[in-house]
Amino acid sequence: MTNVRVLILDAGVIGSFYAARLKEVGHDITLLARGQRLTDLREHGIVLKDFLAVGVPPPVSRSWTELGPDDAYDLAIVAPRLIQSI
Repeated sequence: MTNVRVLILDAGVIGSFYAARLKEVGHDITLLARGQRLTDLREHGIVLKDFLAVGVPPPVSRSWTELGPDDAYDLAIVAPRLIQSI
């Protein structure tokens, strides 16, 4: 399988779920976040809770302002909740 560089533009529930699953199968993930969510991701990584608690090593977590003009990704995912405006 080819390793894909993925940028996920929402570190909420859905974006974090996609980031965790893609990272588990070996893709390079950059997850954009801000404020306390960014701090939590950098300190603890992603924690998925269901009938099995799963901890995923932290993906590269960056602030929106840390993206540079030379950053390149194979795929960008925008993952807002249905009721969330973009």
